[in-house]
Parts: sequence; structure tokens; C-alpha cells
Amino acid sequence: MVNVHVCDTSRCDYWNRFVNDNRHCWLYHRFEWKEVIEHAYGHECHYLFTQRDNAVTGILPLTLIRSRLFGSSLTSLPFLDFAGLVAVDEQSTQLLLSKALQIAEESNVDYIELRHIEKNTNGYQTDTSKVTLTMELGENEERLWKSLPSERRNRIRKAAKAGLTVDFRELPALPVFYKIWTENMRDLGSPAHSLAFFQKILEVLEPYSKIALVRFGKTYVGAAICLYYKGLMAVPWVSSLREFFNLYPNNILYWEAMRYALAHGCHNFDFGRSSVDSGTYKFKIRWGATPTPLYWEFKLLKDSERSLPTTYKRRLNFATSLWKRLPVGLTRWLGPKLRKNITA
Repeated sequence: MVNVHVCDTSRCDYWNRFVNDNRHCWLYHRFEWKEVIEHAYGHECHYLFTQRDNAVTGILPLTLIRSRLFGSSLTSLPFLDFAGLVAVDEQSTQLLLSKALQIAEESNVDYIELRHIEKNTNGYQTDTSKVTLTMELGENEERLWKSLPSERRNRIRKAAKAGLTVDFRELPALPVFYKIWTENMRDLGSPAHSLAFFQKILEVLEPYSKIALVRFGKTYVGAAICLYYKGLMAVPWVSSLREFFNLYPNNILYWEAMRYALAHGCHNFDFGRSSVDSGTYKFKIRWGATPTPLYWEFKLLKDSERSLPTTYKRRLNFATSLWKRLPVGLTRWLGPKLRKNITA
């Protein structure tokens, strides 16, 4: 008989064993993200799992977010590309979905949102406007270098010739990353995550994370947070200072991240999420990356006539146009207060 339960810290190892052993799970599914989200933003998390004969048969991490501007949701998981439902059988899937619906109705939210890399949930609306871009790294650095388009190799060489170097650091380097990243987020019109959000990631996921810093002389001009697990490295948060774009800091950053990934047993690389045909999408495609649709699936519990992704994007676009006009210092203070309620 399969039963559904709520996982707490006393059973986090039990949860993580399932994540580690199931090929459909990645780092975003690990239990540590519950601590990250609760600590950084105070959101209520419900980590559901099903069990049969003392064995985990499915998991569904959920976060409850309430926002007057963007609506209230039960999301799996906010801020990440994918971390939705994973189960070994249909009975476990249905039990997890039923429990999620019960929590959503009791919490009086507007919608449930589940994020997957494969279509997973019947009866849900699906938004596929976002993709993740990945590429195989091969077996060694020499083959990887030869596989890159000549344009990429030329730009990496130019960056190196200009004197740009890349260091891989740990938590003490976080303020350097944050300064660069928040400035770029302001320029893009996007409220930034809190410093506490990244600090907790680097603390609780220390074996699987690094900060990459691009240096030009004594100045840091680019930065990224790299996550690696089960043979895949992802770079979900990356930025460079615009005044140094002519030196190609992002090109040398990604190249050195790939080299680091290979050296640490990863043979696949995830450039992170992009909107189809956006500037970042085209940049990543030029490396030889392959786009894979992200299936963000929604179940509307209120106002069923509206198209939720369209409504959400319209409100977000309006906020973006205002954000670009604010001073960087103000956005660093105000950004996290807004970002905590933006699930994207």
C-alpha cells in the first residue's frame, strides 16, 4: 500500500537517497533547497513523498508563495528551472497530486505550478516559452576545445590574450559575485535575489557548488555560481559588467567552467534557462548547446478564464520597465523584497 507523507529534517537523508538514485532527479530536488527557501525568504515549504514497504516511491517539493502583485501559488519549485514531481509509478503520482491540490485549496492559493523537463501532469495548462540549453562536454578538454565553433574559440583566445583569468572560489567570495550580479540584474530590469539566498545555497550545498570569478588585472568583471551533481554542471546565475563586454568575459567564464566541470567528473553542461530567441538564447546556441523545453505546468484554482502565464508575464514586463530606471544601490535593497514573490 502506498501512503503520502510530509518530509521533515529527520528524514532528509531518506529523501536525498531517492534523489541520488533516481535518474529523473537532479540537485534542484535535494532536500537542502527547503532550508534555502525558508531561511532566505520565509516561505512555507511542503516536501511531500510517497512510501511503500519503507521505500520512497515519489517526491514532490512545494513552496507556498503569497503575492498581491503576482498572485498566490503552490510552486515546485520557485526560482529554479525544474524541480517538480518524480515518482516511480502512477499510484504515487496521483497521491502526490491529490495531496498538493488539498494543500493548495486549504491555503486558498490561485494556482498550482509544477516545473518539469518532460510533460508530466495531465489536465494542467502548460507553458513552454522557456528552455534549458545543454551540451555534451565529451571525454576530455582537447576534444571539447575542437568541438567548439571557431567563433567561440577566437573569443576565448581574445579574452585570455587581454589578460582575463578565472578563479573558482567558495563562500567568502560571495560579495564579489553579488556586486557584479546585482548591477547586471538592474540593467536587465530584474529584481535580484537576496544575498542570504545565495549564502544559504553555498552553505548547505557546499559539496556541489562553486563561485567562478573573472578577473581583469585587479578588477573582477564577471561572476557565476556553478552547481554540479550527478555528472552535470549548471550555471543558473551568471553576469558580467557591461563596460568590459568588449573583452568577452562571459566567453572565458563559460569555457573555464566547462574545464572545471570535466575535471570534476561532469560530462554535460547546462547553460541555464532562456526565453526562446532571446539574446541569451542565441548566445548559448552559438556554443553548440541544444534547447530542451521546460514544461511549466499550471492548474488554476480561481478565475479559470484567464491564461496565467500571459497575465504573469504582462505584470512582470511592466515591473521590468520601471526597474531599469532605479539606482543600483536602491535595487540591492528593494530587489530581494520583490524577488521573493516572483517565482520565475
